[in-house]
Amino acid sequence: MAYFRKIPAKNKQGYKWICVTDAPPDPVTGERRQISRRADSKKEAEAKVDEALRKLAEHGIDEKRVKNLPFEKVAWEWLDVYSRGSVKASPVRVRTKEIKIILRYYAKVNIDKVPPSNASKDAQ
Repeated sequence: MAYFRKIPAKNKQGYKWICVTDAPPDPVTGERRQISRRADSKKEAEAKVDEALRKLAEHGIDEKRVKNLPFEKVAWEWLDVYSRGSVKASPVRVRTKEIKIILRYYAKVNIDKVPPSNASKDAQ
């Protein structure tokens, strides 16, 4: 059951709505988790919460937690998952060197602030 709260805001209406609902408990700690989203109307806020719950249920991704991860941690975690697949040692070695080069510039930057690569656009 979701609940709504009106909060003051500097927009045309003078207020915004926050929708808060319970999410599935944290799988590691078992602690209670709540998801809250803010929008101009109740329906928009509820739609945002439903979308976040859907992503959490389907992919197990908590958007707010992921946004605060540094690029370095995500890169090494990706390499670990990548190397577990059916990949030869040489591509893993190449990716390791590439990650080390990129980390010179983006190591401590939050993952949501890292710009996407344009390499795929150049190749097409």
